[in-house]
Amino acid sequence: KKDEFFSNLPDKYKEDSEFFGRDYGMTKDGSLVFFYPNAIKVHKAGKDKKTRWIKNNKEDAVCQIFGLNRISVLHPVIIFEGEPDIAYTRGVYNAISFSHGAGKIPDDLASLKEATEIIVVGDNDDAGTMHNQKIAHHFYQMGIEVKIGKWDESLPIGYDPKDDWITNKNFDETDKAILNAVLYEPSETEINNNLGDFKIMKPITMINADIKPIEWYVDGILPKGFNSMIAGTTGSKKSLYAMQLAMCLANGEREFCGGKIDKQYKIMYVDTEAGEMEFQRRFQQILKHMTWRGNDYFTAISRHGRTEDIWESCHQAISHFKPDLIIIDCLYNSTSIGDFSKSNAMSKVTNALSDFKAKRGVDMLAIHHFTKGNHDVLTLDRISGASALQNWIEYAILMTRTNREELTLWQVGKARGVPHNSNVYGLHWDDFWFIEHGIIDDIQPFLLDKHAKNKFAQILEDLAERFDRKDWINVFNQSYPDLSERTGDTWLKKCLDARMVKKITKGMYQKHLRLINETNIDN
Repeated sequence: KKDEFFSNLPDKYKEDSEFFGRDYGMTKDGSLVFFYPNAIKVHKAGKDKKTRWIKNNKEDAVCQIFGLNRISVLHPVIIFEGEPDIAYTRGVYNAISFSHGAGKIPDDLASLKEATEIIVVGDNDDAGTMHNQKIAHHFYQMGIEVKIGKWDESLPIGYDPKDDWITNKNFDETDKAILNAVLYEPSETEINNNLGDFKIMKPITMINADIKPIEWYVDGILPKGFNSMIAGTTGSKKSLYAMQLAMCLANGEREFCGGKIDKQYKIMYVDTEAGEMEFQRRFQQILKHMTWRGNDYFTAISRHGRTEDIWESCHQAISHFKPDLIIIDCLYNSTSIGDFSKSNAMSKVTNALSDFKAKRGVDMLAIHHFTKGNHDVLTLDRISGASALQNWIEYAILMTRTNREELTLWQVGKARGVPHNSNVYGLHWDDFWFIEHGIIDDIQPFLLDKHAKNKFAQILEDLAERFDRKDWINVFNQSYPDLSERTGDTWLKKCLDARMVKKITKGMYQKHLRLINETNIDN
């Protein structure tokens, strides 16, 4: 389609478009057509002179920059009101425009943040004046020097660079408008309404505000629009939980761990820990439990063994995949910052995370670790990071491993403005699949006791040097009559893993390494 439109251009415009990578064309009836990365904009075509977009997805036609490949931010960048001004001036100016008309600003302006100076030149009318003020104020807030072009007062209403060429076959009036540009200074009203990242909220505004109800990706588990985190101990299977959550959302499952899902969502999963092969293995294992229909809704990007900042790569991926929710697993490997205990360093990470929502409109779910030790506490204070990270979190899920391989404890640890309860829930895990098991009345019997190995040692003291499974279970039942035989088998396996016993033959064991403490270390 682009080739067809390009071929309709007159030679002098064809040469210009070709030079800048074929960025515009023309319909057969002479309407200009502008090429964007994933869409084509047909400008004021047909009898009704309406603009229309040729696109695959609605997201491909959002407000965006036209002419980026034509400029250098090392020189003053001129922003005209419309793309036709770029086409008619044919590279005379270091100029761009935005795709959606007067006053509309793209969300993604990262490519212009290094600009030394911006000169805004809207059309010579009220809409153009509004355009100039709004664009100028936005770049002013970004810390960029901005000027506003001034057209000669004798010029007709609506005059623009295109008219300059059509009327005079030169750009003398446009040159004068740029030369007479005035440095932008915000008015008192603009200052009162916008204080950098702050916005003044007066009582009358708050009284009449339209407060939207909380919406959920998964009812009662993951809300929309919040800075969210899953934090947990090593071995709590938080990554597997996050993957199952992501796949259920992308697949449009009816529920996840007891929480209702209302529709399919586009998910981008950023793996910085497992690596490509392990991530694919987990994906296939989880996939066994569902009828998959989420190919167009799930995207994963994976990196393993590196600790460089991932933020720019993620922004590029978001531009391409257009997700509703991005999951970063895990946060520690997402940045080159090595010391999460420093608030100034941690603020760089939280600012980067906030940019996904502020600049891209994408919700964030980060996966993060608890600090080591202190396994008998389920609290947000155990997350690795300075106070800056805890302050950034608006909604937190806490997970911890237990002394039963198949059981994980789950609790909402923080919810800023989100209804929740303080119950601790048990999640049953079997064959790479979590289900909600019930409410835990008392968590202490299930937590990893710091004296667990002492319990193993006490059982071993009552056993012969060599023993079989039956002997072990008999002593276990006498010592812990309230625990199940299955728990006894789990403890025996943990003794094997800790090399406190070794297997001689099938079903036969022998004591091996003793448990050393401060009272027997010299024996």
